[in-house]
Parts: sequence; structure tokens; C-alpha cells
Amino acid sequence: DIDLRLKWPNDIYVGNSAKIGGVTVSTQTDGSEYICNIGVGINLSNSKPTTCINDVIEQCNQKYGKKLSKYSYEQYLAYVFNELEILLDMIEKHNIQYFYDLYYKYWLHANSKVTATNPNGKSENVTISGIDENGFLLVFANDGRTFPIHPDGNSFDLLKGLIAPK
Repeated sequence: DIDLRLKWPNDIYVGNSAKIGGVTVSTQTDGSEYICNIGVGINLSNSKPTTCINDVIEQCNQKYGKKLSKYSYEQYLAYVFNELEILLDMIEKHNIQYFYDLYYKYWLHANSKVTATNPNGKSENVTISGIDENGFLLVFANDGRTFPIHPDGNSFDLLKGLIAPK
């Protein structure tokens, strides 16, 4: 019921205009073992300067006649950790497609047309087609090429439809 969206590579939005949080992930590998440090910041209860989760819950309740409860910090953390455990269990059982399906369900960019700088440094119009196995944005060029966009060297201006070097 609440329109939360994911903006590549790491932002959380309400709808497509109000940033409400972000995610950062640092990963190391040691042989066959992966160590992931995940940080999530979300605006749970501060209405200013934009909005927060609890405001969005209240708006949803008013608009649809619902009775969704606002979150306390403790409830929010318990919910996040429970959902993270379910997600990690699915991935450990080699069901990575479950993760991708969930990610794309909340993704802002499906088939978005943007201007991107290609690997040769030239700007061109492309269509966002998804993410690759490394989490890089995949774009489809008008000439049929598909190439990845790396988050480290690029910024994504959602409102302008522009991916450009930082």
C-alpha cells in the first residue's frame, strides 16, 4: 500500500520524488565466504524537510481508510532484521532470483529512457534494462549494444534522466 521505491544504486524513495533513505553495502570475499556490511538509513519519524515513513503511513490511512500502525524504532528494526533474515535464507538456498524479483518490484527505473556516458566517454540516449550480476546498471543503446554503468564514477539525476560522470 505504501509506494516505496528503489533508485539505483542505493536510494530509497517515496513514489518517485521524495528521498526517504539510503543503503550502503561493503563486501569482501575470502575464498568461498562472503562478508557483507550493510548500512541502512531511513527517515522514520522526522517530517521535515521532506517526509518520513510514519507520515506516509498516516497519508495512506487517510486516503484508503486503513488503520496501519506507525512504527517505533524498535518495531522498525525488528521488522527489518526479520525480513533480512528471510532474504538471506532465500539467497543461501540458491534462490537469487527471489532477490531480483523483489528488487525489480520496487525499482524506479524499468525501461526508463536516459542519457548516459558510454565507455568511450560519449553521451548517448539509452534505455535502462536492469542490473547485472555485480549490481551494475545495464543499459541498452539504440544500436543494440548493452553495457554496464558503474556507480562509483557516475551520478544518476532521476529528475533530469541523466547518468553522468562525477
